Amino acid sequence: MPVLLTTPWNPGDRDSGHTYPRAQISYLAITPEGPNKSIMVSVEYGDMVNAEWVRGTASTTLEYRIAGADYDAMIAEEIEEGDNDLIYAAAKRVVYEWLIAEEHLIGTIE
Repeated sequence: MPVLLTTPWNPGDRDSGHTYPRAQISYLAITPEGPNKSIMVSVEYGDMVNAEWVRGTASTTLEYRIAGADYDAMIAEEIEEGDNDLIYAAAKRVVYEWLIAEEHLIGTIE
């Protein structure tokens, strides 16, 4: 479930002549209790090749911490039909929706 970017990410001279059209969560961790309750997420750039995720050779890793009201709103989300009754799919979906709403990624969830 990557995000198809509106404008592919360009790594510049680190991978000259290549752009990466998608971004995907590479790490997701939830701290559900205590004063530091949050969701930590890492995102990388790359593409899908033969239905498999391939990280871009020069992809940077973006890291975000979701806390406070944003965390509370995500935890209150419910599984939707497209999540196929999988809690992990729902968690990824709401994190992708947050990344897009906060304009950390600009594109559409595939």
